[in-house]
Amino acid sequence: MLNVKLKALSTLICVVVLADILVGCSMKPVTAQEAKPISSDRQYAYSGEDEASLVVTRDKGFTEGDGGIRIDVLIDGKLAAKVKAGEVVRFGLKAGTHIIAVTIGSTLVEREVNLKAGDTVRRRITYYNNLDITPTAFK
Repeated sequence: MLNVKLKALSTLICVVVLADILVGCSMKPVTAQEAKPISSDRQYAYSGEDEASLVVTRDKGFTEGDGGIRIDVLIDGKLAAKVKAGEVVRFGLKAGTHIIAVTIGSTLVEREVNLKAGDTVRRRITYYNNLDITPTAFK
C-alpha cells in the first residue's frame, strides 16, 4: 500500500514539474509601447528616419531573464539588429519591397514586406516551436 501511495505521489510531482516547465517556457506577445527599445549598440543599420518605418517586436519570454538569446534581424541580407526577448527595434527604410530575415544558430526565416511611403509596418518575432517573423495586431 505504501508503494502505491509513493508511486502516485511521484507521478503527481512529475506532472506538476512538467507543467511548470511548459508554462515557464511560454512566450507572450508585447506591443511596441510595452517592449523595451534595444540598446543602440545592437542596431547596426537603418536607424534613421526614411520614407517608411518597420517596427519589429520580439515576444517576451517568462523565463528568459535579461532577454536571453539574441535573434539577428537582417534586412535585404544586411545585419540590422540583434534583438532580445521583450524588445522592440525601429527601422527607417525606403519605400518598396524588402526581405526581412530572422536567424538564430543555423535557423533562418525570411519574409517579404512591401512598404509604401509614409507606412509604419509592424512585425513580430515569435519563437514557440519554430522561429518566425509575422505580421502582428499588437501595436
